[in-house]
Amino acid sequence: MKPALRLLGWTAGIAWITTPSAQACAVCFGAPGSNVNDAMAMAIGFMLLILAAIFGFLVAFFFYLRRRASASLPDSTDHPL
Repeated sequence: MKPALRLLGWTAGIAWITTPSAQACAVCFGAPGSNVNDAMAMAIGFMLLILAAIFGFLVAFFFYLRRRASASLPDSTDHPL
């Protein structure tokens, strides 16, 4: 890693940790119990639900392929090598 890039990373990290104004305020982040915060939580939950559905369909598809592949294999006793 280049020394200038490393120095920039350290400087930005220290500035973010030590300066409270660099962190999000209640208006940007959403005050607890506000409509914006509730809507953001529902949106995140919806996106997680969509991801779970996609991964579930992907796993089901692989089980379908596994079942179909094992059903099409001939018996090893019928066909000698």
